[in-house]
Amino acid sequence: MELTKIERAMLVNQYSILAILDNNNSSEYLKKAEIVSNGYEGFYNGLFEIISDGISVAICDETHEILTMYRVINNFIASLTQEQKDNINLDYIKFDGFDANDGNHFVIMKFLVEVANLFEEHQNSNFNSHSMASLRRYRQILPIYNQVMKENNYRLNWEGFQKILGHVIPTH
Repeated sequence: MELTKIERAMLVNQYSILAILDNNNSSEYLKKAEIVSNGYEGFYNGLFEIISDGISVAICDETHEILTMYRVINNFIASLTQEQKDNINLDYIKFDGFDANDGNHFVIMKFLVEVANLFEEHQNSNFNSHSMASLRRYRQILPIYNQVMKENNYRLNWEGFQKILGHVIPTH
């Protein structure tokens, strides 16, 4: 990793300020300031180890779309009569979370629910589906859901719900 002299100067300034503000970690910040000031590139990665590589806009958008889709589906299910619910295998359509081992969707969901306070219906939920099959299922449903919503002025009705159910492939 390379840093320009301007980037290095800004980091030296930041670490110097932090050293003054945080007496308990002052020596650590001064060490980091010296690394950057002298351009010890071999130690730069250690300065940025708390910063992740990032998650693409596509993954963020897809996660948000999936959570929104399930919000609409679950609100629709809640409006059904008990008799209608009894005639549907709700296990096939339920949201299971994302596989924590696959990472990115899981991390974004956790952020959206716990930090951004969106999708409060998932507060206190187990976000981990323990299966990559759940994401494959969501990806199969999402285009059908989008088509149904577009055809019905962005409202889910019984016919649209049935169309979505017809494309659900069980993962259990």
